[in-house]
Amino acid sequence: MSALVPACHGVAVAPASLGLQLGWLTEHPPLAVDVELVDTVQRAPNAKLVWEFEEAAAFGLPRITSQSWQESEGSIWIGNTLNLSMRVDCGRQVVTVAAKDSNIQVVLEALASVALPLVAQRSGSLVLHGSAACIDGSAVMLCAESGSGKSSLLMGLVAAGWEALSEDQCVISLEASKRHCVWPGPNWVRLKRGAQSPQLVAGRAPRFEALDKVAWDFGERIAHSPAELDRIVLLEPPGGSERVWEPLTESEVIGALAKHTTWLQQQDAYAGTVLPQLVKLGMSVPGYRMRIPWQPDWLDCGVALLVER
Repeated sequence: MSALVPACHGVAVAPASLGLQLGWLTEHPPLAVDVELVDTVQRAPNAKLVWEFEEAAAFGLPRITSQSWQESEGSIWIGNTLNLSMRVDCGRQVVTVAAKDSNIQVVLEALASVALPLVAQRSGSLVLHGSAACIDGSAVMLCAESGSGKSSLLMGLVAAGWEALSEDQCVISLEASKRHCVWPGPNWVRLKRGAQSPQLVAGRAPRFEALDKVAWDFGERIAHSPAELDRIVLLEPPGGSERVWEPLTESEVIGALAKHTTWLQQQDAYAGTVLPQLVKLGMSVPGYRMRIPWQPDWLDCGVALLVER
């Protein structure tokens, strides 16, 4: 076990007892953070609001407000009205997290979904909302609106012998050689309650249950090294009467990916940072539009289409 590097999204995480619950790599990634667990994380009084959004938690529960604030020394405070506050200090390479009732799963989700992607983004990586899987070192990334089936297709690919890379946030390192790599995310895959899932989860107990999703532990089926991004698939919700698989132009790929960018910093820095990255990615990795007719075996059809391509 000592040879494993506790890491997620290309960021080594200490202490190892916490980091290994997220994932591990076979070699040290370029970034590292120490995670501190505390009772509360107070926002600096001179902080400036970066973004705020409100969402429904679940039926019968109050809406959740989430915020991000830029503090004067460069750190970012993030919190919500439900169960979390944390500070991401990239300068010190420290993430400080306070979760309600010291819930470790809330801590792990916050690290995987927000803090570690932010650390990677601040260091030059591109972060996209999508799912990714790989086989023989080559990765395919699925980008789609929530509810389109990308997590189910990811699990279907794993059932077909692929390795899962990431289910929600994809951290991509952009190399001058055009060998762009996707880093492994956390060692779970979440599905919305009631979503179609392959036999891969039969007999398994879920890793944890969130407000509207169930997470399944795939530690043994998660990749443990980055994989070169070979294809980008813009997935449409199931529908129509025929399968659709058609190549997209570079400009179409760039425009589509702009809708799936996860940007966790100040908005005035978005255009100068992300748009050049999207152009670089769209001009070097082929993209496709995919749609499967809605039918009982749509998942099997979708997996077969991805595998044969």
